Amino acid sequence: MPKDIYIRHLPGQGGKLIDENQLPKDHVVFNPSIAYPIVYMRGIKKTQFGEENYIILYNVESNKSYTIMGLENILQKNVNTYKGLEDLRIINFKNKLWFSGTSTHASPSMNSEVVIGYFNTSYSKIEAIEHISIGKPPIKNICLFIYKSKLYLFDIYKKGIYEVLDKDTKQSVTENSKSFAIELIKSITTGNGIDIENLKGSTNPIQLHGNLYGCIVHTAIYNEDNNNGKLAYLHYWLEIDMETGNATYVSKPFWVTTFGIEFITGIRINDDDVELYIGLQDKSAIKYITKLSFLRSGR
Repeated sequence: MPKDIYIRHLPGQGGKLIDENQLPKDHVVFNPSIAYPIVYMRGIKKTQFGEENYIILYNVESNKSYTIMGLENILQKNVNTYKGLEDLRIINFKNKLWFSGTSTHASPSMNSEVVIGYFNTSYSKIEAIEHISIGKPPIKNICLFIYKSKLYLFDIYKKGIYEVLDKDTKQSVTENSKSFAIELIKSITTGNGIDIENLKGSTNPIQLHGNLYGCIVHTAIYNEDNNNGKLAYLHYWLEIDMETGNATYVSKPFWVTTFGIEFITGIRINDDDVELYIGLQDKSAIKYITKLSFLRSGR
């Protein structure tokens, strides 16, 4: 007989970043990410014509929040049910708050495609944004990271690491860059029986020590009788040597707050704690505190 399937629960404690009862009617907030001291949350305003995404940025040190709506002013017009920018991953680089995300506005086909850019220093608007072509769409959840003072994109699904370049100079981006391109630097490889097939992106890679970085990735369990398709996300802790592109460790799968539709979209190491930022059931934003040793352990 087949062996039992074991999905472990990640030890820790957490709570909601925002009380949904305080939101306006027909609004939801979820899928947070962090670039300390700024936390991003994805807001959606539901209308009779579809869903309009907007951006919430919250400074945990000053307790100030910034909301950026009206994204149609910087994006191409479309008639897709889903408008705006989705599921940003934010990162501090060259004195700017940068992001990668997904948009249906980038091409006439209105598929989900990758965009990168950055905000102005007052967090009142997006200062620069560019559609990045990586392959056949839909493409989602490609995450930024910094390595040796340069900005890169990490795509675990298609197993590529790309440097982000200034489109005009063809050199590494700076705080003055306004348009962007990417160049494939290396492919992600494995050894020692490590399997990364069908893993998808969740969080930005963060530096552990030296060339070794870690991030959380996921797969999904699908139910063909479920109208939404996905039954649950399974999360994995991944470690990778960014100098060689070699994935050195993948944990056993785990769930965090709920065995179901929970999407880990942000991570931060804070002293001895690891903070995870999670979207739950596409309607709640959660912060969960755990330990690196718990991410790396399990049956």
